[in-house]
Amino acid sequence: MQIKRDRIGGLCGVLLNDEVFLGPPLNDSNYCGTLPKVMYSILIQYAEGWMMPKLSGFFGYLLVSLCGLFFSPAVISAERYTVDGEQSFVRIAAKMCEPDLLKGEFGNVSGEIFLDEENLENSSVNITVTAVSAVFDHEYHRSDHIETIVMGAKLLHAAKFPLVSFKSTEIKRTNAQQFDAYGEKSSVITAIVKGELTLVGVTHPFEMEVTFHDKTGQTSKGRMVAAFSSFGTFKRSDFGVVYGLDRVGIRRMGDEVMVMASITANRAQ
Repeated sequence: MQIKRDRIGGLCGVLLNDEVFLGPPLNDSNYCGTLPKVMYSILIQYAEGWMMPKLSGFFGYLLVSLCGLFFSPAVISAERYTVDGEQSFVRIAAKMCEPDLLKGEFGNVSGEIFLDEENLENSSVNITVTAVSAVFDHEYHRSDHIETIVMGAKLLHAAKFPLVSFKSTEIKRTNAQQFDAYGEKSSVITAIVKGELTLVGVTHPFEMEVTFHDKTGQTSKGRMVAAFSSFGTFKRSDFGVVYGLDRVGIRRMGDEVMVMASITANRAQ
């Protein structure tokens, strides 16, 4: 029985006469790289009739289509990274008692990043910080006094809304692929990441400029590490946080909040 190989539903399709199964791609007779090896093994055994009778016609195409849905190249090619909370932080700054800045840093950062360097639009970002982990500083106010104001109901309301989160909806690369003198691809990628920021229970569009710096060597646990930095601004009034906006002079608190993040993430096993 002659076997023809073709691409079906984004996966490797094997046509056994009128019967359709998954199998190796044209350039690899041993393994279908777009499928997990366990799933590939099961499907090949199925296709060769080792596990159950073959299904032909509509059912064969249905099998391929369903597998294409769950194991499409866009999902498989994006590498999953988990945020290293000990090596990552998110900092914010806003005007308070002009011209001085209220500065804060969130240390409890978690989340995951799916990174597809070749097709960045297939990537995604999901980051969460714990509000109570923030430490604040201001030149003319004691830290404990500032933290009472910021953590309380006037601003972050951390007791009621303990988490601040961001989830991307669109990622667009802003720099062209560059090569060094040896023809190697540059590892620096810049992008605009659009998404939804959730603060004090309110979700609003938020946009960041993100730089993917580099992949470093493996950690002691054998994992690849990636580093990211980002910058963005938002108006707290968009989230209903308006304390201090009606004040004048040095007692006024600014509406615009600057957000700077440094994220280190480990590639998932």
